Amino acid sequence: MDAGNLDLLQILPTEIIFNILGWLDLTSLCLCRRLSRKWRGRVNGYLGSVNCLDFVPFETMLTEDGLKHMLTYVSNLRVLHLDSCWPCVTEENLFVIAMNCSKLSVFTASRCKGVTDAALEAVARYCKKLTELDLSSCFNISDVGVTALSERCPTLRELHVSSCYGVTDKSITILAKQSCDLTELDVSWCYYVTDQSMKEFLSPSCNLKLLRIKDCTISQGMVSQLMAKGIVVNNFF
Repeated sequence: MDAGNLDLLQILPTEIIFNILGWLDLTSLCLCRRLSRKWRGRVNGYLGSVNCLDFVPFETMLTEDGLKHMLTYVSNLRVLHLDSCWPCVTEENLFVIAMNCSKLSVFTASRCKGVTDAALEAVARYCKKLTELDLSSCFNISDVGVTALSERCPTLRELHVSSCYGVTDKSITILAKQSCDLTELDVSWCYYVTDQSMKEFLSPSCNLKLLRIKDCTISQGMVSQLMAKGIVVNNFF
């Protein structure tokens, strides 16, 4: 981009600039921020209008500070995908999400060890519109984090906590009682989830439709009761 073209772009109306930026991938957006102070402001302004960000294709290029800077400006964000971005998904960045993304509805951060109970409590406290959450293989999550979601996210419909070994009957029981709109739950490889919590989903007030329980300690009798209620139970994968 030569100096003449740069000057031309700088005088274009904001809506045209935002349309142009909308065609760029995240790497190109980051490069645009480095062109000048004015371009950094334009990109930051554009981020404030973005509804969906998917960092997964750029997981190897994304840095902790880079993610933090972008999250600071995405106040209108509804959908955020950070699966496998484990080097940059830190507890601190989860706090940034909590404080800046109050409209967040769909959040996926599977295989990210930086997702902790404290960070999840903050997200649950400030992102009350969450409907879908995938935290599979986030090993630092326990009953504390899942309980916070149950108590603070009334619109939660889909939760994936497979291979979160600290999740037990304690939090799943609370989830079943308080998250009546929950329609999909994955607790596969949560070895301490048993019949004790599963029986709560037999309640008429529960609307669960799909349940994944591979390698959980759940009897065939309980599986039969759940299926009789109309819940699709997957205990194979």
